[in-house]
Amino acid sequence: KGEPKEEAKGEPKEEAKGEPKEEAKGEPKDEVEDAEVPLTTGTLEGAWIFVVVGLAVVLTTMLGSEALCEFCGTFLLIFTVGCTALQETASVLQVLAVASVLMICIFGMGSISGAHFNPAVSVAVSVARPGAQPWLKTAVFVLAQVLGGTVAAYCSVGLYSSEKIIVPTADWWIVVLEFLYTFMLALVVLLTTAQGRETADYPALAIGLVVMAGGGAVRYGGMFNPAVVLGFATRASSVGCVPAFVAAQLAAGAAAGVVEPILTRAVIARREKAFDEAHVIGEFIGTFFLVLTVALNAAVPGYELAVLSCAASLVSMVYAMGPVSGAHLNPAVTVAVTAKGQMTSSVAPLFILTQTVAALAAAPLASILSGQSISPLAPGTASSASAPVVHAFACETLFTAVLCFVVLCCCTTSAAKTSSNIFGLAIGLCVVVGGWAAGNVSAVLNPAVGLGLDFAAWCSGGGFGYSWLWAIAEVCGAVVAVGCCSLAYAEGSPRSSKVAAEFIGTFVLVATISANVLSDSGVFAGLSIASALLVAIAALGTASGAHLNPAVSLAVAMNRGGDLDLDYIAAQLAGGVAASTTCSLLFAKPLPAFAASGSGMYAILAVELLYTYVLCLVVLATTTRGQLGALRAGQYHPIAIAFVVLAAFHACGGISGANLNPAVSLALGFDALHLSFTPSLLTYSVVQLAAGALAAATHQGLREPASVAPGLVAKCQAECLGTFVLVITVVLNVGQAVPVAVLSIAPVLVSMIYALGDVSGAQLNPAVSAALVAAGKMSVEDAVAYAGAQVVGGVLAGAFGASLVAVPAVAVAPGYSWSGVAVAEGVFTALLCFTVLSVACTAAASERLNDFFALAIGFCVVVGGTAIGGITGGALNPAVALGLDAGSLVRGGGAGYSIIYALVELGAGAAAASAFLATRPAEASKVA
Repeated sequence: KGEPKEEAKGEPKEEAKGEPKEEAKGEPKDEVEDAEVPLTTGTLEGAWIFVVVGLAVVLTTMLGSEALCEFCGTFLLIFTVGCTALQETASVLQVLAVASVLMICIFGMGSISGAHFNPAVSVAVSVARPGAQPWLKTAVFVLAQVLGGTVAAYCSVGLYSSEKIIVPTADWWIVVLEFLYTFMLALVVLLTTAQGRETADYPALAIGLVVMAGGGAVRYGGMFNPAVVLGFATRASSVGCVPAFVAAQLAAGAAAGVVEPILTRAVIARREKAFDEAHVIGEFIGTFFLVLTVALNAAVPGYELAVLSCAASLVSMVYAMGPVSGAHLNPAVTVAVTAKGQMTSSVAPLFILTQTVAALAAAPLASILSGQSISPLAPGTASSASAPVVHAFACETLFTAVLCFVVLCCCTTSAAKTSSNIFGLAIGLCVVVGGWAAGNVSAVLNPAVGLGLDFAAWCSGGGFGYSWLWAIAEVCGAVVAVGCCSLAYAEGSPRSSKVAAEFIGTFVLVATISANVLSDSGVFAGLSIASALLVAIAALGTASGAHLNPAVSLAVAMNRGGDLDLDYIAAQLAGGVAASTTCSLLFAKPLPAFAASGSGMYAILAVELLYTYVLCLVVLATTTRGQLGALRAGQYHPIAIAFVVLAAFHACGGISGANLNPAVSLALGFDALHLSFTPSLLTYSVVQLAAGALAAATHQGLREPASVAPGLVAKCQAECLGTFVLVITVVLNVGQAVPVAVLSIAPVLVSMIYALGDVSGAQLNPAVSAALVAAGKMSVEDAVAYAGAQVVGGVLAGAFGASLVAVPAVAVAPGYSWSGVAVAEGVFTALLCFTVLSVACTAAASERLNDFFALAIGFCVVVGGTAIGGITGGALNPAVALGLDAGSLVRGGGAGYSIIYALVELGAGAAAASAFLATRPAEASKVA
């Protein structure tokens, strides 16, 4: 869409490593004046890292399995922090990796110890629930956490042979920010794990996203955890600001423990449909932290992490405050909910007043704490030159309507019954949709946020901006959302409402694509487009099935053996053309025809066929379940489907544009300003429809007959197919030097696990199969067959990828020893295997899988790829390593170190099984 290939190799790469890096280390760091403190001891050799970790594990094991989990989780968290910081990873990937590893460890160990991994959280739990967690237990947890942090600091510094670490000075405003975001973190932990939410799947996601929100909002790194501070302080020659940081963080944890019981009272009142003043307190706190995060990001315009930070703040606050106040956090949402009849008109003004007061308090505070003045709101740089205010007004209306529409659909209609876990993610991702699609025009989407930002600008002497006008647009968007929701969810669900839902969903998707292209959003446009698809499916799935794609409609019809829904396809095509035309008129310029720079027609059609096929296969697999009853009622299909688009955007966007949808191809090919059409995009549509038919045949072949569980042959076919898709995505990203490759590889792994888990378990990795054998979860014979299929899939993918891009052999970065490679590749492969065992192979998982289980597994790739990509490339999978070397050989290059990597990774799988059994005595007894 546009010129993805040039973006993937050119400007975004410079953005990820150039200008944003200077912003992250330039003005903000000059304010912080970090102190570079020399280490007091020499760095550790790779072999000594094993010794140190081993001794610490033995010591912690003596305190019990819960303490061992706290040690291991804290070690992995802070080891990731150290690795990403010491190799100066791009800010987006660094914060994403740290947030991901926290989420993963909570998924993996939350059922054992509660997964605190933070002394401030342990203190908060004891203050709020002294009966459930005595102070003696907290002391043991804190000891294990500090020990884990200290060992992780030594290991990460030793691995990268760093001679110094950065310790921020104790400026008062840094201490205040540490208090605020540690309080937010501890409060989200307490609220999302409170009594009554035992069956909720989202606590790990909500908690991890607090780290992304705070890590993006503050510019000095953001620790929010005494174990992080103390761990790295042991490597410094002086304690410096450590006491102030630790005191602020522990005080924040205690404060959260005091506040949580007050908010819990509001939860009880909501269940009884009664009003309590605690509802207002919850709405104030949620809006305050949302606006604080937005304002801190707004203080440094152009910061690449801003959109994700703001979205993460909204997701975590919606999950935390939803049962408390409903978590509107936005006057436009309150207007929409009231107009829909879900809130009384007497309470709505109080909510709006509370949201406004919270915004007026948070935004000026952010300006003071950041030391930066906030600019008054005005149309952005990508606004139409002829009518910038009208353009910005239209964007505010459109994307606020999307936000309010998703809130209404996911929380007030029949979709609410099937989105009890995904609702917060869907609502928060609306910020990602609008933030990148219209961020260069205007994307406030919240009257309270706009008013708060303009008030902060006025306090700094900058005057008021357009917040009043944007507020009008946002209220108009709320009204539009009410009408669209009523249309899509009409009483009795007539056929016309289903067709309307297809039109609305496709319009939102194509409008997001078009706006990203026309506003030149760059390499992160893929996140915006995938988010648009996710929120549309979450909102409209129960209305029409949310096909939003003629190829998907064809695949669904062939799979069920019925007639093709021609009215659906007509609505999709109309919605796409209407969206692209609207955006062209708003931006006053046509959508550019995609130019396949350096790619022949073979490559273009091959990748369009492949990823459209994968998209349709994932749709069928996750919405028409076959075997595992635990998966049948899952709410994860919007994630699985949208992640295919995200993976394809980076993997083949530079080759074909990654349309994957005839409605998208035809809409982008139509030039509304000149009434012309690009005929070559018709070829795209034909290939995409063929891919849908092929996906239907594959789906039936893997799962027929439906009454019989898949045999070993079908399982191996699924393993081969899933591994092929995973490895070809790796090859295409590596071959094109995509700077954010993990944002393609991890999503495709997530999608393949969701799609093929009911057939084979979707291991897709010989190291995972080895871990299952070592843990007693799989026979040796089956594991050998699985591993063979996985290797075949990986090698075929490497060979196929070599016909499309140059494939490098597996190599080690210069300056690193094999012991360092073993540590790096071993630790994160073990994390991946341990996560698989913990979220998918326990007794509880056999009864009901967490809706986000594949997200936890797939994002191990984000963690490993970001933390050690500079050393080993972060393969974490023998099939991936062998596939890359196979591709290199096909291209005429030499073989790399794939065999050595494979041996390390297989050993890591066995080590992960040992850790799994050590932390779960009940599972160990089954093996014995």
